[in-house]
Amino acid sequence: MDLPKEKRWFPLESNPTLLNNYISSLGFSNERYGFADLYSTDEWALNMIQPPVLALVVHFPMSSKILERRHEMHKEVETEIAMEFAILHALFNTPKCIQSSEIEPTSWAEMFLNECPADTLPVDKASILENDNTIECFHDAAAKDPSNQTNRPEIDDKIGIHFATFACVNDKLCDLDGRLDGPICHGSTSIANFLKDACGVVQKWMDADKNEMRFTMLALAPSA
Repeated sequence: MDLPKEKRWFPLESNPTLLNNYISSLGFSNERYGFADLYSTDEWALNMIQPPVLALVVHFPMSSKILERRHEMHKEVETEIAMEFAILHALFNTPKCIQSSEIEPTSWAEMFLNECPADTLPVDKASILENDNTIECFHDAAAKDPSNQTNRPEIDDKIGIHFATFACVNDKLCDLDGRLDGPICHGSTSIANFLKDACGVVQKWMDADKNEMRFTMLALAPSA
């Protein structure tokens, strides 16, 4: 009997226009909230983002120095699907009032939330997601979307880049990464201080390998 082929996902670009279109296709309204580029961890850049910031998606290089700084735990998820997990972490760790107002009824996002309540084990959520043909189609369409600013890579290309998401969950600064067994808690925070606190952690990653410049950040915040 032939073994099932490993499912492969094309990497998604760190591009707010692309990702706002993508979350809309999943059923998260981007009329009031959407992703915006955050250009630096410095105060001037933070002041350009309209509060409240609901999540921060970080696109970072997987150098040995940065992984060591993050206390890498080597989980099972492929790097190519990392953006998928980062986006879903951002959407599904927003406050319940945001989810109820911004997630459209009968959409893929609502169905996934119903299928994977909060007490579902991360490995089970990952399995459900990786075997979901609907989101695979949405993902592939986004990877081919004309709003991409770079050429679509080959499926076997090693990109050496990973995504993680920061969210404020129960007044804790949580670092959510599909390659890890669970969230990393970086201490207390608040919605008001969340972006500054998250950028403080990201700056430590940057300081760990000053030769690396391949960082980008996307804030999920009120649309302009």
